[in-house]
Amino acid sequence: MKRILLICLLTCVAPLASSADEPDLERGAQLYFFCGTCHGQAGEGNALLNTPAAGKQDTWYIERQMVNYRANLRGYWGPLEDIYGNQMKNMAIAQVPDEQAIIDMAAFMHSLEPPTLPVTVDGDPEEGRKIYEETCIACHGPNGEGSTLLGSPRISNQFDWYLLRQLDDFLSGARGQQRDDIYGTQMRYMAQVLDTEQKRKDVISYIATFQFTDQLD
Repeated sequence: MKRILLICLLTCVAPLASSADEPDLERGAQLYFFCGTCHGQAGEGNALLNTPAAGKQDTWYIERQMVNYRANLRGYWGPLEDIYGNQMKNMAIAQVPDEQAIIDMAAFMHSLEPPTLPVTVDGDPEEGRKIYEETCIACHGPNGEGSTLLGSPRISNQFDWYLLRQLDDFLSGARGQQRDDIYGTQMRYMAQVLDTEQKRKDVISYIATFQFTDQLD
């Protein structure tokens, strides 16, 4: 029974392209146009709207997050407790009509240039380097490039305030609390290591020094 459950869960988080057509970048651009009102037409994000950068993020990760939002594995708290996750969940349900749309839009977002973003979090990058090398590098890579094999997303070329918010969400349970969210649950446990605000700021300040690097796997 446990083996069947594991196979089911792994299938649920596998890339969507196995059961749909090849990405259509033109359709992806059309679908993304509405998303760009918040995330920026170049995928640069918008700090005023609290929206993260989306440019050059890996397709499989975008696909997984869209599926998670639509399946209530992310954004599951109410709008008063998790306003941004709840907003994105509603947008994913309302604006993305089908599986192929997710694939097309994810491919278009990956085709955008990686954004260069300002540093806003006040931390100690050197202290953050020590924490990162002890805790984060095995999954997220030496340059924050992530790993397809491990299911770990790219964290370089992302707003530092957004990364800080995600760590806070993992710690509070606003993210990674749903049992079927395998990777979110893993990250929630890992976030417990960063048990002070200063540790979180330090490691994110170090991540902010990364330059875009292609994944090795």
